[in-house]
Amino acid sequence: MNSRDRFDSLIQFYAENGRKGDGPFMPRIPPLDWRLLKRQLMQESAADPDAVSRVGAKGLAQAMDATFQEWVRNEFAGDPPPRRHVSAFDPEDAIHFQADFLGWLLGMFSGETRKAIAAYNAGPGRVGKLIKEPGDLWEQNLPEETKDYLKKILG
Repeated sequence: MNSRDRFDSLIQFYAENGRKGDGPFMPRIPPLDWRLLKRQLMQESAADPDAVSRVGAKGLAQAMDATFQEWVRNEFAGDPPPRRHVSAFDPEDAIHFQADFLGWLLGMFSGETRKAIAAYNAGPGRVGKLIKEPGDLWEQNLPEETKDYLKKILG
């Protein structure tokens, strides 16, 4: 198996399924595009579960500590992790986090994928402020890193 593909089954599972507390997994409605999640994961960490960025983002999904802990406390997602130790370095936890966070961002930005992906990289607060600009000026005012991120993931 190609190392780029080793997490495909987890990505597909969490793109299609969510969990409420310790209950059973249920279909995520609507499901996320697992290929989008994979492209994002490859851009974030090149599929390295031990990756740490220069700003401290960790794991496959490059979660910042505060955001990951918000997810653990269920502050932004309806799908908290099971009641056990969770880690941004654990591939399953990272992919579960990524799917839940992106799903939440898609809800925040009315299903607009470009805005949700930009917010994953630059932060939802920053993107929220920028989209108040008329037309598509919000994207022009993104940091260069986020503009490159969008190109690499969405084209």
